[in-house]
Amino acid sequence: MKKLILPLLLGATMAVSAQNRIDLWPDGAPGDNGRDNHAEVVVYHPADSVVNTGMAVVLYPGGGYAALANPREGYQVAEWLAGHGITGAVVNYRFPWGHDSIPFDDGREAIRLVRRNAGAWGVDPSRVGVFGSSAGGHLAAVVSTEWPDSLSRPDFTVMLYPVVTADTTLTNTITMRNLMRERAKQPENIAKYSAERHVTAQTPPALILLSDDDKTVDPLNSVLYYQALKKAGVPAAMYIFPRGDHGWGFRTDFYQADTLRTLILDFLTHLFPNP
Repeated sequence: MKKLILPLLLGATMAVSAQNRIDLWPDGAPGDNGRDNHAEVVVYHPADSVVNTGMAVVLYPGGGYAALANPREGYQVAEWLAGHGITGAVVNYRFPWGHDSIPFDDGREAIRLVRRNAGAWGVDPSRVGVFGSSAGGHLAAVVSTEWPDSLSRPDFTVMLYPVVTADTTLTNTITMRNLMRERAKQPENIAKYSAERHVTAQTPPALILLSDDDKTVDPLNSVLYYQALKKAGVPAAMYIFPRGDHGWGFRTDFYQADTLRTLILDFLTHLFPNP
């Protein structure tokens, strides 16, 4: 697989096919956020000219649980993954508006959706991971540490500048208020949504990328998750760029754009050395 994907990086654009949007809950979504209860997944498949690695990545864009930072944290990433033989599934999840379970219901169901379609999509169901940025990183961390069934457990986690903890001294307060409203300061909810407190030896391996000068999400969020993973004996890698602040995603003008993509491919290649 290294010979397949590592030389490509930011080279020639690969032709990919994007599937039509898929309704995540065709029979009706669980819960009600009081606004829009429609969630969908947009799947990018490797083109026939690209060797399919069998991997799939479920993507959660950030946006503080009140918006979706597409395309730079969703569609651009998925298209790039497909160009490297990896199926990318972008989740346009519902916003909680204080109904905290809703984005996590959507996040877990999207993983199940990919596994249910694994045969048709050329995906190995044991190579399905999640990729979240900012608040989407919090979603990724929560679904990576708590899953109600084996079908919704990710096999790996990639996070860009994630919100990890609900600790009021470190978290992004806007994100947590959008998630839980006035309940964001309650000790039981802080414990529930501080993903670093729920890491176990069964938590999937993780790659965390962030900037040291992030003024939106305290870098200690990432450090807490990394430390918890190492304490539990879970393989992990964390890279802290000296600058970049927050929200760069897959913007091509990010000064570490090439390095970012190399690190992601290197992480996935290390986990799954053969296509």
